[in-house]
This record gives sequence, structure tokens and C-alpha cells, in this order.
Amino acid sequence: MFNTPTPGKSNIRNNEDFSGPIRLMQNYPNPHSAETVIPYRLSNASHVVLTIFNVQGQEVRHVDLGFREIGSYVNSVRAIHWDGRNELGELVAAGAYFYRLASENHHVTRKLTIVR
Repeated sequence: MFNTPTPGKSNIRNNEDFSGPIRLMQNYPNPHSAETVIPYRLSNASHVVLTIFNVQGQEVRHVDLGFREIGSYVNSVRAIHWDGRNELGELVAAGAYFYRLASENHHVTRKLTIVR
């Protein structure tokens, strides 16, 4: 359901000047070599899914975050943590990746970089 982009609903964000249903901020640290934190805000309570893609568009990791209430998930306790591993638990290669946060009716994509 979340793997098919909806025309007109996806944007790669280069800044945090966004007030839609999802405000996806830049991960930190970026670039990173191990774990990274992905902060976000929701203006509507919704079921939320994080998907990481490589530059070929192949899904590397899919994390179902479940139902989330309206709010800020920006501090290191509430934000998403990604350990740089794929679905098999293997460390992914160094390079550029995209992370997409999707709710029921909207998604936002940003870029991250892994260095090893």
C-alpha cells in the first residue's frame, strides 16, 4: 500500500519549511556511519511507515511504526532510529539512500548518506 507513490503527493524536501500532514526533517548525523536519528512531526494522527530505499529505488528497510498521535517526534527519545541495516540485519553499503515517511494519505522523502 505504501510502496506505490501517489502522483502529486511526494516531494524530496531540502529544508524544513513544510507544514503538511507530515514534516520530515533531515536525519542526524548526516552523513553517518552507524546509527542515525530521523525526526518528524505529524499534524494528523495516522498509521505511519518508514521505508529506506537505495539509489536504484530498491527497498532496503521497511519499518511499520504503527498508529502515531499528532505531535513532534524530534528528540532522540521519540524520533526514529535506523541502525544502517537492511531487512536481513546486514549493514548496508556506503552511499546515498532515500528515506520516506508515509501516513495513510501522504508521504515525504529525504536523502541521507552513509559513510563507512
